[in-house]
Amino acid sequence: MVSECLKNQVSTRGARNLIPTIFFTCVTLLQATFAAAGCTVSKEFRLKHAQVLAGSLQDPNGGSLPGVGLELVSGRTVIRDLRTNSKGAYDFGEVPSGKYRLRIHYGDDTFCAPRVRCEKSGCTFDSKVRLNPKNSITVY
Repeated sequence: MVSECLKNQVSTRGARNLIPTIFFTCVTLLQATFAAAGCTVSKEFRLKHAQVLAGSLQDPNGGSLPGVGLELVSGRTVIRDLRTNSKGAYDFGEVPSGKYRLRIHYGDDTFCAPRVRCEKSGCTFDSKVRLNPKNSITVY
């Protein structure tokens, strides 16, 4: 199909040169799509000392997000699992030092995991979550 389309626009030799470029572009788009779909899990972060991980989640417009599932994961093990309350608040309690990721569950993976920010005093999660690009439709 691609070669038939290209034959009408460029010589056969030119079409052969474009096919690898088109293939590479399609593979790159697929990789980007799969990477976007994986945003429900945060980047790994490290707690240097035990600390309380608590806060609240908001949608991109600032509305509270009740009933959002959150999992605190270390390696492949879920350490703590909870849901945000009616005001979007969560509280993992005191979490020991270690390496973790945060996984978010809500509907059809509507949102990406919140960004994690770590400083000398400890780590926090951004309260506003982003929409998952895998659920977005771009209209041209």
